[in-house]
Amino acid sequence: MVALLGGPLPPGARWTVFAAARAVNSRIVNYLMPEAGVRFAEVGLEPLAGALGPLVPDTLDRVFFDQPAPGLYDWDGRHGNLLNSLPWSGGLRDAIAARGPVALQLVALLEECGPGTGATRSFVYRTVTRLMQDGFLGALRDFCDRRGLMLSGHEILPHVGSFALNGGFRSIDPRVSLATDFFGTDRFRDVTAVDANNLVPQLAPLLGRSVAQASGRTGCEAELYITSERSEARAAGQWEMAPAALRAQLIRLHMLGASRVILHALFADAGDARPEPLANLRFDFAPGYNLQPWWPVMGEMAREAAALADFAEAAAPVRQVLVLYPLETALREGPRHVHAEAFVAARWPEARFAEEPGRVGALATAAFEGRGGKLHLIGAPFQIKVWEALLQIPSGHVTTYSDIASAIGHPKAVRAVGTAVGRNPVSLFIPCHRALRKSGGLGGYHWGLTVKRAILAWESARSDAHAEVNSE
Repeated sequence: MVALLGGPLPPGARWTVFAAARAVNSRIVNYLMPEAGVRFAEVGLEPLAGALGPLVPDTLDRVFFDQPAPGLYDWDGRHGNLLNSLPWSGGLRDAIAARGPVALQLVALLEECGPGTGATRSFVYRTVTRLMQDGFLGALRDFCDRRGLMLSGHEILPHVGSFALNGGFRSIDPRVSLATDFFGTDRFRDVTAVDANNLVPQLAPLLGRSVAQASGRTGCEAELYITSERSEARAAGQWEMAPAALRAQLIRLHMLGASRVILHALFADAGDARPEPLANLRFDFAPGYNLQPWWPVMGEMAREAAALADFAEAAAPVRQVLVLYPLETALREGPRHVHAEAFVAARWPEARFAEEPGRVGALATAAFEGRGGKLHLIGAPFQIKVWEALLQIPSGHVTTYSDIASAIGHPKAVRAVGTAVGRNPVSLFIPCHRALRKSGGLGGYHWGLTVKRAILAWESARSDAHAEVNSE
């Protein structure tokens, strides 16, 4: 490489070098190039459609694309605002050049270059997204139209498994994949779809349903895959998952907005002993549901989920909620900006999240020792009355939902009391675990009956120990 300078560089000056390269052994499609999308449909989809013959489009009614990504690369020495490699093509170069000097705009992706930095980043990343959508999703759209198929599938969701916009795949810069302009991507689909990871509440189906509504549809498909939490090899999955845990997650996903849950995956066999992730079925985001001993119950779980989806789809919301997605901020600032964590914190829009184990530890100690703290409760007046009644129950004692209803002056509102108890925002501080059914049954508990039973046993033993000491 030879560089010609018109004069000497000033002391302390740095070089910024941009290199466009292609890996000879890469199988990743360059989604910026329309011809790549056409070729993918030609050699990847058309042969399958031909082999399936009369099953298309009646039995097989859609194409489902799964998180296309142009290359999520990181390397030693990388620095700047852009966290992954920038996909490149002649079309992208020409679009950037039409706006101004290419090199200066590329530098703005990495460094602050004055008041126009944000606008430059927004333009470049919007152009990247548009070229990907037109080049790849446009080709899929054309294929589906020719074959009479619907188009579904999901882009990379950096918030998968989390309620923060970028709380899932921390290594991904969503601006250089189809992972920032959710609404633009949805223009090409007939059915909105999202990814869902593991057995926790998460933003994906909630945001997916909102995206679908913006396109005039309701509901969305959620592909659920399970990653290992006991091994560094995430693709090893959770073969130990029980049907009760899966059922709870299906219910949760539907209540968050999913109209259909797609399980990843059904396996042809159990794989082999090779430990390499994705080298065999045993390490391909297990479990293979059909190989589980509890597979026969899946039919009943599926029927229940379908009935729940039908109910949710037909239900009319009590009120409309306006969700403002910070697309421009996401493009200008990147995934490490605070907008990604505060997106769903609408109640506290100026909140900032920080890890402070010292302060949290003191609160946890106070809760376990039965020392009350100051609580600022936000809820309906009836809910607050119920929570205040819970605060009057001493440690080591229990009460019933009906007794709470009588205590707050609404003896017939037992069911409403149960609902308010279930919406307690701060467990342990507000001891909702001390509320039981009139029959003596444990009732429900957000964290599971095993935890509720353990807390009650711990408090009872602690109360008995204090009683023995006082009697002496």
